Amino acid sequence: MKSLVMTKIGDPKEKTIGELELREFPMPEPGPEDVLIKVAYASICGSDIHFLKGEIGNLYDRIKSELPRQIGHEISGTIEKAGAKAMAIGLKPGDKITAFYNEFCHSCYYCRDTSDDKKIFCPSRKSHHDAMSQYVCWHMSQIYKLPEEADLRDACLTEPMSVALQAVEKAEIEIGSHVAVFGGGGIGLMIAQLAKMAGAATVTVIEPVAGKREIALTIGADYTIDPISEDLVARAKEITGGMGFDIILESSGAASAAKAAPDIAVVGGKIIYFAMYNPAFDMSVNLFQTFYQKGLIMRGVLFSDRCVERAVRMLPRMDFTNIIQRVHPLEDFDKAFADMGSGQYIKVILKCND
Repeated sequence: MKSLVMTKIGDPKEKTIGELELREFPMPEPGPEDVLIKVAYASICGSDIHFLKGEIGNLYDRIKSELPRQIGHEISGTIEKAGAKAMAIGLKPGDKITAFYNEFCHSCYYCRDTSDDKKIFCPSRKSHHDAMSQYVCWHMSQIYKLPEEADLRDACLTEPMSVALQAVEKAEIEIGSHVAVFGGGGIGLMIAQLAKMAGAATVTVIEPVAGKREIALTIGADYTIDPISEDLVARAKEITGGMGFDIILESSGAASAAKAAPDIAVVGGKIIYFAMYNPAFDMSVNLFQTFYQKGLIMRGVLFSDRCVERAVRMLPRMDFTNIIQRVHPLEDFDKAFADMGSGQYIKVILKCND
């Protein structure tokens, strides 16, 4: 079976990009608690581009030492074969599924403390980054069954959808709120839709690419702002009646967006930062003005396994029509990554099997 591997990592100082290669691997054999998945689609995450460029901070040396390394974690497919214990919990060949790429130990302090989703910090978690393959073998705890009528193309976006859902929940959007989303990428546009469902009075997407702004309006955004050609603060006040946004979700990963968020927030507003920022980027915050005078609440979001099941349930309510903009066969991975790396397309996915 074929699987995509990263054979060379880029150097962020030299602005070089790594290299990918499609290689042959032996077919995985599932153990009693494992599931062999015939991958239908694997989506390219923005983090995959960061990994390829080497923009991963203190992970750089470790990832370089692991080369050649398989890649990909946003996945959908069907069960090809299931171990005995996996079958016992209702997983069987032919089932349509999606999966969450992290496998947890379920025994450490973080896994057992459910007060605030601390499982994501499990020191023994195993991250499966081999989704861009014809077949993968993952643990049964990572598998989520899909309805028979589910669209496998859309379902490969379940994992980023769970991130969007986590961000919206952490924002605690109240009915009637003015919400702003930095970034018109896949997760940003999912957040825009979820924010409206959560009761936002207005949703504004802040995005420099004109095509992405147009799509934001088609999926329910009320306003868009071009942060390059427009006065961001002036437009924010215009949209919110001079007050500023109640909730701001920063999904772009751009330093300029991260810095600008406090300037367009209402007094007492909330800002959620959850993009993968350049590890060298540090943002200074004036504590007196930001927290004492303006009373802003800022928090981060990594990922969340607890949101995956609900993300699956929400898939039929989402509009991915214009979010998935390119579908390439696995063999054309070079074109797919060039498309995603260009920044002009929202989501680019690989079709891994016919």
